[in-house]
Amino acid sequence: MTLLRQRAALSLDERLAALDEAAELAYGRLDPGVVAAAREVVTRAGARRGLSLDHTVVALAGATGSGKSSLFNALAGDEVAAVGVTRPTTDKAQAALWDPEGAAPLLDWLRVPRRHVVAASSPDGTAVSGAEQGPSGLILLDLPDHDSIEASHRLEVNRLVGLVDLLVWVLDPQKYADAAVHERYLRPLARHQDVTVVVLNQIDRLPASAIDPCVSDLRRRLAEDGLDGVRLVAASARTGAGLPDLRWMLAASVSRRRAWADRLAADAAMTAGALACESGPPEAGATLTRGAPDREPGPRSQDATPPAQWWQLAAAEDRRGPRRKDRRGLRPNRAPAVDALAAPLTSALSEAAGVPLVVEAVAKAHRYRSVVATGWPITRWLRRLRPDPLRRLRLTTGPGDPRLASSAPYIGLGTPPHDVHAPGDSGQTRATRSGNAVDSGGEDRPRGGLAPTGGGAGDVSGAEGVPQSRREMWVGARSAPGRDVERSSTAGRPGTSKHPAGLRPGSGHVVDRTSLPGASAVQRSRVETAIRDVAQEASQGLPVPWAAAVRRAAVSRMAEIPDALDRAVATTWGDARAPRWWRVVGAWQWLLLAVAAAGLLWLLALVGLDYLRLPEPPVPTLGELPWPTVLFLGGVLAGLLTASLTRLAAWAGGRRRARRTARRLQTSMDRVGRDLILAPVAAELDRHRRFTQCVDISRAG
Repeated sequence: MTLLRQRAALSLDERLAALDEAAELAYGRLDPGVVAAAREVVTRAGARRGLSLDHTVVALAGATGSGKSSLFNALAGDEVAAVGVTRPTTDKAQAALWDPEGAAPLLDWLRVPRRHVVAASSPDGTAVSGAEQGPSGLILLDLPDHDSIEASHRLEVNRLVGLVDLLVWVLDPQKYADAAVHERYLRPLARHQDVTVVVLNQIDRLPASAIDPCVSDLRRRLAEDGLDGVRLVAASARTGAGLPDLRWMLAASVSRRRAWADRLAADAAMTAGALACESGPPEAGATLTRGAPDREPGPRSQDATPPAQWWQLAAAEDRRGPRRKDRRGLRPNRAPAVDALAAPLTSALSEAAGVPLVVEAVAKAHRYRSVVATGWPITRWLRRLRPDPLRRLRLTTGPGDPRLASSAPYIGLGTPPHDVHAPGDSGQTRATRSGNAVDSGGEDRPRGGLAPTGGGAGDVSGAEGVPQSRREMWVGARSAPGRDVERSSTAGRPGTSKHPAGLRPGSGHVVDRTSLPGASAVQRSRVETAIRDVAQEASQGLPVPWAAAVRRAAVSRMAEIPDALDRAVATTWGDARAPRWWRVVGAWQWLLLAVAAAGLLWLLALVGLDYLRLPEPPVPTLGELPWPTVLFLGGVLAGLLTASLTRLAAWAGGRRRARRTARRLQTSMDRVGRDLILAPVAAELDRHRRFTQCVDISRAG
């Protein structure tokens, strides 16, 4: 009950603001005609507020022969409208004004040129009684017949029915049950019963005993149309019966000066209901829906769509939604939290990015560099003949490199904000490195003929021999033959635009692209399957158009994934700095080598003296072994033993560094997945949640 009281207390400004926001949130997702209609209601509300609020526009509408022109003359107290037996008699709307001051701009906005000012006295000079004189501020319109054989008459009725402040439907005993008025006007405008009056005219043609049964039957039919609380008057324009009651109703509505606000609130509620219904599943949908688009419509296609008319909105709401008394607010989706969907996505991205390969290379590189730094100096050079596993992948810097300090915020975040390039880097060089060609105007254009990616890591060149980026390989493999690679969503990123590969704005340096092999077809398929699973899980419980929007959001930045993964691996794979103990052990190895060399030189000197038959100097001994031999053999054996022990330490250190690298890369992959996939999905879910709130606010009351 508290929520209902809060909703009832919402002002018109709050409802219109919520409707405007709901239209903005539904842009590109729901039927463009309904979205345009919501914006048109907000615009019309602003226009109506800018006109006279002291006047209330009341329109008399009815079928041919219902006597609305006679009723118009009776209320105006003068023969303003022509009354005749030929049909139709009224061809243009005309107005009767009791207070013309300030009413001209309002009638100009309504496009009603025929205007009659009701005099305060009758033509014979006698004063009009208070019961016959209309209230100040009343503008009474006589509309053409809604069932006229002239199409222009029907169009004029439909236009003004959607604009006036108060509607008076004039029915007659002969055709009050006609389906045309009930199905085309009364039932669609059920939300507008607070600004609707129904007059059963010409009751003088009925016997006195038949008036009450006829009125009861009409009220029953109105209740079936959803107008169970509408004001109903039985009257006769010829005899004047019921006219005082009708004048009193009109005077009460005009004196409140709120009919225009009630009308706009009803329009906002009806339009919000149509938005809510367009957001529903197609099996319960209205024929107005043209289907959820597979891609985000451009601004031209949306803006060029004319707004749906009030009868279309009402028809959509009536077909898709429950009856007015049973309507409830939209229910937000009960999809799982987006964070819970990150684990399988991160796993697929890690495999596609080559994380297992990098982790293995880190362990091997640690052992390789340990041997180079701490191995026996005599055999150490043999290790240098083998390539460094990380250098083969062009992973030679770690996060401690000062070149990456200013680039860290852009890891996996898409387009850098500034167009900068390395000093001395020409436009032609930059375009060649990024895999694009540059035309005479300096603008990038993609190279043609992307090579297939099934050949492994070595098959990564385009038709002109220029190395492809991982993105080109990814997108090229997914594109159908002859289909151009998308560039709109990747403008400004490495490999697709004027930014060189791996460029970091503001740093003045280039982070080289890695040489990791491109993702295989199986790995790409795993990533796409993971993305589809994320979209499927996130869109559970959503209406069909919003579920389609979530799926589009999940793949909206898919073209950025390859380069983002490559940058993430290149900048967060691990720390390239060598452990300090390597230097100590390396110095120890050189010391042992020096000892062995000293022993060897001593032995060679002794051999030389013996060869020259010179007297041998005394040689100190260590037990039974001479010191030159001890120094030589001890230095060699100690060096080999140290190298063997450091290999064991390097193996353990490589495992530890590989585990740290795996954790870092998993965190980086998780960040890429959240930035490029989960964040757009979460934004779309939040957009739908806010949409349902705004629609509920607009429909309140």
